[in-house]
Amino acid sequence: EQGINRAFDTWGQALTALSGKTRPANDADVSLNQIGYWTDNGAAYYYHMADSMSYEQTLDAVKGDFDRAGIQLGYMQLDSWFYPKGSGAAWDNNGAGIYRYEAAAPPFMSGLSRFQQKLGVPLITHARWIDDSSPYHTLYQMSGNVVTDPAYWETVAGYLATSGVATFEQDWLADKAHTDFNLTDGEAFLDNMAASMGRRHLTMQYCMASARHFLQSSKYSNLTTIRTSCDHLQRDRWTDFLYASRLGSALGAWPFTDNLLSTETSQLLLATLSAGPVGIGDPIGSINGGNLLRAVRRDGVIVKPDAPLTPTDASYSNMAHGTDTPQIAFTWSDFGALRTNYVFAFTQGTNVLAKFSPSDFGMSTPVYVYDYFAGTGQLVDPSDAIQKQISGDALFLVLAPVGPSGIAMVGDTGHFVTMGKKRVTGFTDRGAARVAVTFADGETSRVITGYSPVAPSVVAIDGSIGPVAYDDSTHLFRVPVMAGNSSSATIRIQASGLGVKPPRRR
Repeated sequence: EQGINRAFDTWGQALTALSGKTRPANDADVSLNQIGYWTDNGAAYYYHMADSMSYEQTLDAVKGDFDRAGIQLGYMQLDSWFYPKGSGAAWDNNGAGIYRYEAAAPPFMSGLSRFQQKLGVPLITHARWIDDSSPYHTLYQMSGNVVTDPAYWETVAGYLATSGVATFEQDWLADKAHTDFNLTDGEAFLDNMAASMGRRHLTMQYCMASARHFLQSSKYSNLTTIRTSCDHLQRDRWTDFLYASRLGSALGAWPFTDNLLSTETSQLLLATLSAGPVGIGDPIGSINGGNLLRAVRRDGVIVKPDAPLTPTDASYSNMAHGTDTPQIAFTWSDFGALRTNYVFAFTQGTNVLAKFSPSDFGMSTPVYVYDYFAGTGQLVDPSDAIQKQISGDALFLVLAPVGPSGIAMVGDTGHFVTMGKKRVTGFTDRGAARVAVTFADGETSRVITGYSPVAPSVVAIDGSIGPVAYDDSTHLFRVPVMAGNSSSATIRIQASGLGVKPPRRR
């Protein structure tokens, strides 16, 4: 292929076509569509309750935090603490395997279904290996530390479906949750799991997956996500996350960073750019609602790019040759001929200068390069070499193409993904830029930002607009947009001198 990323995509498409997998959209299940709360390793309530509260009270208070922040919680993940483990069938025996796969009492005195109904959001439930003391060894056919018997998976899937569970997470795949080493049992384990979950419309996530599990995921349409990072996303895991994400996304699985804190802006940005799940694990009373609203709408829907953030071809080459250069990764929002690229760069050594050209990302027209955190930008040609110094954790740029109107739409800078389709539902430019914006319940207005060589004329086709602000020095305009009766708005933006190539600013 022409380039490493294209080779990954061609190879992965061939495998999923061979198996007949329907590749999931980036909002295919609740974990991909909305923000969630995680209780796995690294989160505040992993085998731990809030002071003077039960586990049920703790998680109910977490949901209350989201309500107070004015952000709808999409789902709640229950990790390995939720089921009994070891010979004593204790919920808090973290070193043992599953004794029985059902909610332990305590902490769930009224059962999983009653808890979910009271909480009011779907669940994601974790699973590990089967303990040597488990009665499943005599009830079902097993191999190694897992059950291969279809009857077991039918029972588990049925229990989860009636308990308000949306996604089943199989963990420890590369360690203790594995079959005997032969040619049949590994496939039976994963085939029967996927079939039973699929019959009840449950999706799946693989965690601690090895290469064989990434490959196996190409068989299952209901395998939507895969963990491509160690527990609790941190700065030293970014490189591993990006390269594993490239493998997972090639095979039709969206990458998951694992949990992070809402106050960790760089981690939240990376999770949002991954186009996979965004899950936090904050203690009660510490959710940063303003930060989360850069990633999601008020209804909890993630404003994300079309594809996962992956390393550039040049980053692969530089890593292979041991070159001291920053890691550069990219993703995009695609509106036909108008594709907005998002570039994320961070240091891996002493070199703090990120270098690239818009043409590296397939851009062939003039581009407005907007530095998201600085709030400034520059107009360049696609072949121009851009050099940007990385300060802080990372450099984040929005590369907005200049359309026939001479206007470049940066988008809604209130979100990380400024042209994400869960906010900007339509964008065309046929001599005038036309932008459609959608609103969640509780949202009344959004500010749309763009570049124009002169002060633009903006009119509302649907909904309404506020006064247009234009900066003669930066050539950036900002216009407040208000929803119409259909919770959406459409605006038309035009600059004078139509058809004239805009002047270059460097």
